[in-house]
Amino acid sequence: MTNKPQRRSPSDQPDEHAVQLSSQCPLCGATFKPSDADIVDESRQGILFHLTCNSCRASLLAVVSASKLGLSSFGMVTDLTAKDVRKMRRTHAIDQEDVLEAYQEISEYNGNISNLFSNNGKHLAQRKN
Repeated sequence: MTNKPQRRSPSDQPDEHAVQLSSQCPLCGATFKPSDADIVDESRQGILFHLTCNSCRASLLAVVSASKLGLSSFGMVTDLTAKDVRKMRRTHAIDQEDVLEAYQEISEYNGNISNLFSNNGKHLAQRKN
């Protein structure tokens, strides 16, 4: 009688396409659980996650993308919430004209610069509308 290796059932084999998100908080070292991840955006380029550490409450943005070479990921510490990230992803990118307009408006403003940003920056935001 020969000892043949037992064939594993499909349920015993790991899913080669499953993405496992396991990371540690870069500030306190606590382990993130997959349930801590909030998917902010999914596209052909990858998946954007927002994580908040349950221990120190630090926030992290992480991107996981797939290519012919395999999976790659990177992350960065942020002070943005997942809601902030979603909101910012819907706004247009700042271009050269935006910077020049803001510079000109600030340069020509006669008064206290803090008044320019009063009402949560509505004064500068009105120029886009």
